[in-house]
Amino acid sequence: MVPMTDDNLTFFHDAPHDRFVLADAEGPLGTISYTYSDGVYDLQHTVVEPSANGRGLGTRLATATFQWIRDHHSRFIPTCSFLPVVLEKYPEYNDLAVVEEGADEPHRQPN
Repeated sequence: MVPMTDDNLTFFHDAPHDRFVLADAEGPLGTISYTYSDGVYDLQHTVVEPSANGRGLGTRLATATFQWIRDHHSRFIPTCSFLPVVLEKYPEYNDLAVVEEGADEPHRQPN
């Protein structure tokens, strides 16, 4: 678990449930679910609890996930439609996104 500097939030990788989690003392506030194959996380779905909307937690969850993936020498596919939006704001993670040959932006699969 990685404590975040404010809001008493914690980020962690919940491998048994194939998800990354942002939580407070009450429990999960947001998750990114994934599948994994050959060193690549296919980040499929981001969910933030309705009670936590409007606090930027989806973006914080996404950037913490990207950093975790970097720290673990892996890459990701931003299948979830929210994640390319985050990548536009945080281009320092673009090198981790799997890009189709000949494409200029990260590969997106249909939802």
